[in-house]
Amino acid sequence: MDAHSFTPAKTILQRALQALPKSKHINIITKYGSLEYKHGQPESGRTMFEGVVTNYPKRMDVWSIYMDMEIKYGGGKDRASQARHLFERCLALDEIKKKPKKMKLVFRKYMEFEQAQGNTAKLAELRKRVEQYLETAFKQQDNSDASEGESGESGDESHGSNESEGESSGSGEDEESGEQESDSEESN
Repeated sequence: MDAHSFTPAKTILQRALQALPKSKHINIITKYGSLEYKHGQPESGRTMFEGVVTNYPKRMDVWSIYMDMEIKYGGGKDRASQARHLFERCLALDEIKKKPKKMKLVFRKYMEFEQAQGNTAKLAELRKRVEQYLETAFKQQDNSDASEGESGESGDESHGSNESEGESSGSGEDEESGEQESDSEESN
């Protein structure tokens, strides 16, 4: 069998997307994008990841892989600026800002990147931004706690409903992290 008889990877990706259930598409596209990066095609890899993060901006697992690929395999003179642009885009998303755990991950990756670049000025700026984010997040939490306290004083019923809301919002976070864990387990 000679080398020219192999089916191009893009064709195989299209067939896989047709054959697999939609629930598997993000995982396949992400893996394909990673392979594009690893095999010297960062522009094609970016295109794959851009499609996913545009349609699924809450998927921190995809953002994380995308950031890692951009840092490690981004290539070209403007690799650092491409990575910074990606970090900034992620930090600007409302879907990410609402979740401190997600913000922590992005800030951590961003700071590690700048430290590896030896950019102490940018690192100091990022530390200030982290402090500002934390102040804002705690103020919002304090405001919501104060409003819950006012409504909670009127009777036991509202206090009980706040507990159940807390439980349901906690389980939503677990479902999302469980989804991310299952994606990473499949890749192993």
